[in-house]
Amino acid sequence: MAALVMGATVLTACGGVTVEGNTGSADTTTSVARESATEGTTVTKETSRSSSSDGGHSEPAPQDKPAAEVSELPDASAERSPQDLDFLDDLKEAGIDVEGVEDQLIATASTVCRAKEAGEENFTLDAIAGQLIAQGRTDIPEDRAIEVSELIQETAERTYC
Repeated sequence: MAALVMGATVLTACGGVTVEGNTGSADTTTSVARESATEGTTVTKETSRSSSSDGGHSEPAPQDKPAAEVSELPDASAERSPQDLDFLDDLKEAGIDVEGVEDQLIATASTVCRAKEAGEENFTLDAIAGQLIAQGRTDIPEDRAIEVSELIQETAERTYC
């Protein structure tokens, strides 16, 4: 019987926590119900806090708007250093189409220098060379991919390292 009374009390206490009425009011109140059960009795404590602490002069909430069609993409090109431009120009002169993969090639050059400083082999070069060939960015056939790797490595070392 005590459990039934406690359950009814808990359900009654929870009823006041739901949102009812005008949700667009600038002077809303937040209620938090805290319950603690001690020896078969339930004590409920409500704490209220008004959200209009500035006297009711708050800015209106932002409104959702439908998506707008983009007429043109913003210019996403990054600022390139003179070294970056030299590196990319040298690759272009060697017959590699760098359009759209400039950042990846510059990052690859960075790995070349890091590997050289650490005295380690750079496995990224072969992967990038293979991708350039597979994407048709060079006329060098796949069986001569090592030439593309060496070209990128030599150009990176000459330009950056």
